Amino acid sequence: MLIAGGCLLAEKDAQVRPLVWMRSCSTFSRYSTHGTRGHHGVIRALAGIPRHHCRLSQQKQEQLQQLEHRNQQKQQQQQQQREAIVVGRRFSTLMTTFLLVTTTLFADTAGNGNSKASDFRDVVGSAAQAFTEAPSSSSSFKSPASSTPSSAFFTKATRPKPNQNFAASDDTFISPGKCYEMIESSLKFEQPTLNGVKRRALDLGAGAGLSTQVLWDLGYEEIVAVDQSREAWDSYVVRLPSSVSFLHLTDDQYLKQFQTVNQHEVETATGGGEEFSARFDAVCINYAINLEKAKYLASILLKPNTGKLLAPVNDKTDFWFSQSYVVLDQSGSELSRKAEFLFQPDVTENSCQGVWCRSVKQGVPRDED
Repeated sequence: MLIAGGCLLAEKDAQVRPLVWMRSCSTFSRYSTHGTRGHHGVIRALAGIPRHHCRLSQQKQEQLQQLEHRNQQKQQQQQQQREAIVVGRRFSTLMTTFLLVTTTLFADTAGNGNSKASDFRDVVGSAAQAFTEAPSSSSSFKSPASSTPSSAFFTKATRPKPNQNFAASDDTFISPGKCYEMIESSLKFEQPTLNGVKRRALDLGAGAGLSTQVLWDLGYEEIVAVDQSREAWDSYVVRLPSSVSFLHLTDDQYLKQFQTVNQHEVETATGGGEEFSARFDAVCINYAINLEKAKYLASILLKPNTGKLLAPVNDKTDFWFSQSYVVLDQSGSELSRKAEFLFQPDVTENSCQGVWCRSVKQGVPRDED
């Protein structure tokens, strides 16, 4: 016997009168194929058989499809409810943290004002980042990041673990977390500002703005961020106060611009006060650089006596596969050094090696001769 379409059919070459059994609900009906022969006879026999069984099979399939569709809708609703619960918990955590930190700030107003404010921005910024990473299906909740002061710099780039990095764009990597720890420990100023003077910082190779965020949180209120690519910056920086600016330039291009605008300060190697208002309290370099170039940048860009430059310098000149973090003062003297780092190379150097360099990568802004 053959089974086709849920019906029991006679074999093609049967010599006896075959029977076709049809199942209809809970009963069975018997239909004779008397007077028919072979395959065509079976088809003719079926032509005179009620088709309610095959219709019933189609109905069952439709019912199963409907049931599966309802199950999928139910699962989606349950998932949305779970996501809403997660967002609600994150919102509750953020508000609790906000209230605790606010209470602490008002309770302890004596001294350490900059560090307290920095701690406040750290906590609220981290909580806001965690909240904005909530599932997109819960869009009815408003991100608390919008409730933080509009004057605060903010990038949605998150700090990686100490020895991990990740790509922020096709030509920009977020450095390992230990690099941002170096910025915090090396460029944290030890004395408060006098007469309301704002601390100024230059962030070379700003990328997605994470190093700029660290400088801002350290208390540098006037920051110039410079990078030869703006793709990552435009993608990650979501709030830019008027005291923070971004320039789409290489370091060489920016240096020429700085020397042109501030010619008097460049020509004067000593001194202080208002005559050096354009120079920086801190210069943070976020790519591998030769030591001699780092010293030259420090002499031009740093304020005398107090300025610091942090840079990952090549362990050997023009060797782009091993760097040490070095802190320099305006005179070029080394204040500290820490080894075992690896950064993207300085793309403006002719000796640059790797996929980031001009000899390989196109579209990097070129310096004018």
